[in-house]
Amino acid sequence: MTRPPYPDESPMRDSSAASPLLALKSVGYAHAKHRALLDDISLAVRRGERLSLTGPNGCGKSTLLSIVATVLRPSRGQILFEGRDVMKQLKPYRQQMSFTAATAGGFYPRLSAIENIEIFSLLRGNRYSRPAIARLLDEVELARSATNRYFHEFSTGMRQRLQIARAFLEPTALILLDEPTIGLDAAGLAMLDRMIRAREDAAFIIVSHDAEFHARHQTGRYEIRPPAAELREARGIREILEAA
Repeated sequence: MTRPPYPDESPMRDSSAASPLLALKSVGYAHAKHRALLDDISLAVRRGERLSLTGPNGCGKSTLLSIVATVLRPSRGQILFEGRDVMKQLKPYRQQMSFTAATAGGFYPRLSAIENIEIFSLLRGNRYSRPAIARLLDEVELARSATNRYFHEFSTGMRQRLQIARAFLEPTALILLDEPTIGLDAAGLAMLDRMIRAREDAAFIIVSHDAEFHARHQTGRYEIRPPAAELREARGIREILEAA
């Protein structure tokens, strides 16, 4: 399956393998109260690379992944996909990007696994046959529960498996994984490892507190540090505590 061409792009055009698939340029994000959470984030990832986002709790790793997924809009900076501003090409970009959030959301609680994936594929503008979806659910080891249990009856691990199935449904070029190991048992972790390794042509950006998972998959690492103003505030609090 191929993505539709961008409006100014020839269908035969091919980018260099050395060029970044995704590039962030001085991206920043501030909350409504103008408190900066992310500041001056610049990174690049190419096809076949798996980039780990690291940093302390609350530094904005999941927020940055949500920005790349276009769930949140950056306060400043630019996100480029194949050299083009994603905010000006949202539809073609989203067709080439998959995203799993830290919690398995967006599913219909009173539909089965196979029905949820059917609806998701239609929302993406594609229609997959039930046998094709069943094969995918078998890959994530949900075949026995594909039709006879509702989503709201699923355990945390089963919900995570369904979210992984949704992310790997289509041959997207960019896959964003936020805490993908949550709730997975040993068999689930082995399944996720297989799914990732099978997509060697895709670019991944991964957030996880599982250091071993990062070690198995990362080809690069980007550490997010709190904005300078937050660091100054933290130092000020430490000085007050030390003086008390």
